[in-house]
Amino acid sequence: MLKYLLHTKKRTKLSDGLGYPIPSNKEFLVLFMIEPTEEEELKVSKDWKIDLKILRNYPKEPTSKTFSTEPLQLVFGDYYINGNNDIKYARILLTVSKNALIITIPSKINYYVNFLDELQLKMKNNPKEYDSIGTILYEFIDDHTQDNYDVLRITEEKIVKLEQKVLDFDNKEFVNINEIVELKRELLRMSRRFWSTAKIIFLLKKRLIGVELSEKTARLVDGVYETYQHQLDILSSQREMISDALSIYATSISNRLAKTSNDLNVIMKKLTSLTVIVMVPTLIASMYGMNFKYLPAATADYGFLEITALMVGLSLVFYYYFHKRDWI
Repeated sequence: MLKYLLHTKKRTKLSDGLGYPIPSNKEFLVLFMIEPTEEEELKVSKDWKIDLKILRNYPKEPTSKTFSTEPLQLVFGDYYINGNNDIKYARILLTVSKNALIITIPSKINYYVNFLDELQLKMKNNPKEYDSIGTILYEFIDDHTQDNYDVLRITEEKIVKLEQKVLDFDNKEFVNINEIVELKRELLRMSRRFWSTAKIIFLLKKRLIGVELSEKTARLVDGVYETYQHQLDILSSQREMISDALSIYATSISNRLAKTSNDLNVIMKKLTSLTVIVMVPTLIASMYGMNFKYLPAATADYGFLEITALMVGLSLVFYYYFHKRDWI
């Protein structure tokens, strides 16, 4: 699918299809390729001298990357939030020439589809502000850079939920450690991708790559670079929060194991105490239950009472002993 926006002195035209015009010197074209067909790839590659291999293989790049400078071809890695409030990562191929900006997306993502419609409206309202490809490129990058704060908000909410689970010591369910580790890895991947994009923005603001920028746009691009630096600082803080959560979780596990061991020790003490208390009278009763002719006090008039008193007395002695030691 091809959509394009042609800007001339007289008008700004929005259309679609393979019949896009080649702009003249005082015109510029913004071409949007969404899940392009093979025919569309071949035509765009021929018209704008784009390496077909790059056009087909760029979705495999793990981070932002510059392929060439004439024309400028780079992969812009961008995080966005889909309709289910999930964080997704898209690789966008940006091809920039003197009077054309080609934006290629490997699949139809609603987050990007309306960019040209919004851009056309902005250009109609402020025609003097959008007078060059450099300004349009800045507009695209800045728009999605600011949206990274929404992505970081969601990652922070996930971290806060994990911290609440970790700090809830009354919760008998253990926290899924894989969830913590996977979130930490995702933050690390996000940091690498932000940093690689920030490097490209740095080259752009220093005008070290082939994009013409006005003084005003260059200052605005510098603001985008500072925004990425701030977002990298936020990611660093969030990684520290994850590390702290892991430390707290490990401590809580140790405390739970210590409490379990202590509870088990208390139970064993009580069982030992009761066993001894019951064992002593049982032993005496079993001895007098043996069929021997002569047993001490077996034939006495008050032998039964004496033996019973002995068993009760010894039981009370042992009960007092264990109670004093706080076993029962």
